[in-house]
Amino acid sequence: MRSIFHQRHVLTSNCARYTLIFCLGAVLGTAYDWIHVAFGVPKYEHPHFAGTSCWVALEFGLSGMAGALLVQKLSRRSAPPAVGWGRMIFDLVWLLIAYLVTGVFVGDNALTLAVLLPMALVAVTTRPTAFVGAAALFAAVLGPLGEMMMSGPMGLFHYTVAYPVP
Repeated sequence: MRSIFHQRHVLTSNCARYTLIFCLGAVLGTAYDWIHVAFGVPKYEHPHFAGTSCWVALEFGLSGMAGALLVQKLSRRSAPPAVGWGRMIFDLVWLLIAYLVTGVFVGDNALTLAVLLPMALVAVTTRPTAFVGAAALFAAVLGPLGEMMMSGPMGLFHYTVAYPVP
């Protein structure tokens, strides 16, 4: 009986954890996306709310869950760095600044790259582990591939000037 209860507890705690991760990704990702919308970076073909589409929250929620699953898989091969509240807040603010940079400098790819590249190096080198390197590589490859699919063949949105990052 104890093992059945333990399995159910683990399932419930994992379900709650992934639900929370999905919700955080949906809310924060949509908030970050509104920065791009405010600066005219993307144009959604069918905006539903405040210039963005309803699928954006779903996209960021699922991306958050995919990231959490990736962390779980990578942590079996390489120890993840300890992340406290301070680092988590730093990363969220750093991402906010990156979204602002791509909004303010939309259309000026050279300037955008000149600002974002050092920011990315700071984000990765301030905790240099194989885990962070692998996670950054996955994000650098899968993120743009997902956006190319949604803006190209799926036609859900397009960038108004050019891709914000060359």
